[in-house]
Amino acid sequence: MVTRIWIGSKMVPASERLFWSKIMGVYRAYIIGADGHIELRIDLDMRDEAAARERAKQLVDGHPVELWEGATKIETLEPEEGPPSGGLP
Repeated sequence: MVTRIWIGSKMVPASERLFWSKIMGVYRAYIIGADGHIELRIDLDMRDEAAARERAKQLVDGHPVELWEGATKIETLEPEEGPPSGGLP
């Protein structure tokens, strides 16, 4: 499984995550494959849940995306009908 770390709308080195996690909420988006298993985890360090939801919506590209905050599942975002536009992020 690959991990990418986003701070707001930018990707940053993992070493900066501890600093930002004290300021912003830590959310995780899981890209779910056709077999129902996790294909990719993306850490989202966002200012609030609304920002995390918006970012997760951008990740839906032919695959469902589950948005979590810690051990709490916030929602599952389903792709619209039709083929993916470009693959996984």
